[in-house]
Amino acid sequence: MQHVECEKWVSTLNDRGYMTLSIDPFTQKFLDYCESHSGVHVFEGGAAYGIATHLALKRGAIVTANDGDPRHLDLLYEHTPQEFRSALKLSPGMLPHDLDFPKDSFDVIYSSRMMHFLTGEEVEICMSKFFNWLKEGGKIFLVVESPYLGACYSAFILTYEERKKQGHPWPGLIEDTTSYKSMRYNNIPRLLNFFDTDIMRRISKNCGLIVEECAYINRTDFPLEVRHDGRESVGLVATKPYA
Repeated sequence: MQHVECEKWVSTLNDRGYMTLSIDPFTQKFLDYCESHSGVHVFEGGAAYGIATHLALKRGAIVTANDGDPRHLDLLYEHTPQEFRSALKLSPGMLPHDLDFPKDSFDVIYSSRMMHFLTGEEVEICMSKFFNWLKEGGKIFLVVESPYLGACYSAFILTYEERKKQGHPWPGLIEDTTSYKSMRYNNIPRLLNFFDTDIMRRISKNCGLIVEECAYINRTDFPLEVRHDGRESVGLVATKPYA
């Protein structure tokens, strides 16, 4: 694992950004839920090197860890203590198209800083699959990036807000990030799709989830030049209703 200049970020191996080594408030809610519901079956989408997976395992969860790059999962497994490996399953593949599970497979679904790599259509497919995989009464915890980032993305904020005023369904979609890449933080793919709280509530309700909490996350853990105004990420907690 190669660290970038920020001590709390680790570069991914597949040009899909950076895994943060810090625990944001919504990830903490996920971990607290695992601890208070020992033995829950968890799916983590886009686990990267597995910091959240490892912490969930230590809290008694049974985790299916997914990532689009099998190399990340190899490292995740390698760094999993032997005592927790029986509760870990690896599931390589790119969401949403490469994976499927039977209905009602998981008690909890967690994904952090992964969905902004998907197109709008892929987001809707992914959320529909999450809903189907989740048991009734199950919880979903999501963290995504917003357009309110500093550094090279600050120039996109006005475009985002204008698109939103015009009713664009995916105002945060950047199909070509070339002009937004910086020399320091350039480990990103060509496409990004940023979200705000309104979009996260919409896509969650549209797939049938009951939103419990949706709020911006002040990323004080991000490098100073990537921070903007305390709205850098969006966190969501939602529940699948009983039929």
